[in-house]
Amino acid sequence: MLRKIAHNIAYFFVRENIIDLEYIDVYRYGFEQLIATFVLMSTIVIMGLMQDKLVVSMIFLAYFIPLRYFAGGFHFNAYFKCYIGFICIFSAV
Repeated sequence: MLRKIAHNIAYFFVRENIIDLEYIDVYRYGFEQLIATFVLMSTIVIMGLMQDKLVVSMIFLAYFIPLRYFAGGFHFNAYFKCYIGFICIFSAV
């Protein structure tokens, strides 16, 4: 589903002549990453609000996202698995 949404957004940009058709795969991948990151961060913020720990959630994101970016780490083979794994890590912390 995430791929389909990202593809539709990228194809919209092609139809509007914002990007060239030859770059649609690059933009599709970028939109996939953008949407996945937005959903993940939104979930963490909502969980923080529900637990009345918004500040702690924001601190977690501020430290964990750069750590994940620079250190690499384990990679799941699907977005949903990554999503569930990230939520489990947040819950454990």
